[in-house]
Amino acid sequence: MIMIFWSFFGWEAICSLADRFKHPRTDLVLSALISAVVTGTVFLLLSFITVGSGTYGNLESDSSPVGIMIHRALGFKAQFITAMLALIICTGTVNAFVASLAQLGYALSRDHAFPSRLYYLNPRTDTPTRVVWLVVLFAGLGVSLTTLAKVHFTQLLFIPNSLGMVVYILSMAASLKLNNTNSKPWICSLISLMVLVLLIPFLGLHMLVPVVVSGLYFLYITAIRQQEMNPRCNIKKEAGDEDSA
Repeated sequence: MIMIFWSFFGWEAICSLADRFKHPRTDLVLSALISAVVTGTVFLLLSFITVGSGTYGNLESDSSPVGIMIHRALGFKAQFITAMLALIICTGTVNAFVASLAQLGYALSRDHAFPSRLYYLNPRTDTPTRVVWLVVLFAGLGVSLTTLAKVHFTQLLFIPNSLGMVVYILSMAASLKLNNTNSKPWICSLISLMVLVLLIPFLGLHMLVPVVVSGLYFLYITAIRQQEMNPRCNIKKEAGDEDSA
């Protein structure tokens, strides 16, 4: 059940790419439904196989159950094959997330919620390359730090889990406000919100992660707005722009 539930973790990322679709109202919904059916089927079958074969219960099997099952079926060490499969599969996922985060960062910088320097599109590719590089560098830094500190990724899953849960809760709450009462989208949003609220206690102290992140972002936004309202800062900035020109 946990695997099925979290197989859809990150589905909201595609929403940031809505303006890249020619017909987002139809194509975006259709692609999301197809992805949900395919992903749900794959994870459901994988869950049955994993539980039925007993490939769980320790760090090795929990980290790479597919590799162990391939080894049992084919009779040779399949870690390399599993790693190659994971690389191929994750390439598409990483591509989608990088593109989504880049578009989201670009939109936030446009709305003055991120540094204005990130509000830039490459004239040749029409891509927010500055945000793309920021995402790549941030991800690379995270991988490097966890490798040097010898921290297993399972020890850090509570961070995206808690943040993702809050994003879903806020998204469903927003959907209730945007859709007509008792309509199908409204009812689906209400059911989803109720399920998510029931899962909050299982996060425990990990709920402090989104609280801390939200607090830091609130302080950042407050500082930016105070700077924009300070006439002296604006005068100095305009003078600096004129000198550089």
